[in-house]
Amino acid sequence: EKNKVKVLINGTEYTLVTAECEEYVQRVAIRVDRKLKEIKRENSQLTNTMVAMLAAINLSDEYIKLEEATDNLRKQVDK
Repeated sequence: EKNKVKVLINGTEYTLVTAECEEYVQRVAIRVDRKLKEIKRENSQLTNTMVAMLAAINLSDEYIKLEEATDNLRKQVDK
């Protein structure tokens, strides 16, 4: 079942259609919004597009590192 969830990211409201529950989608949106604000605060001269790209790169970096850590833990547990 698909849900429509309204979120606020960087001052803009988006309606997302997802199978995830609203609480989860809001958590994701809050994380993205915080990352955008953090980057903008540190680099106020950047355009919104540049901030969005840096946020995507940073969040992807975090995700990949967590994936690798999870894989390493699985390998340790398997031993």
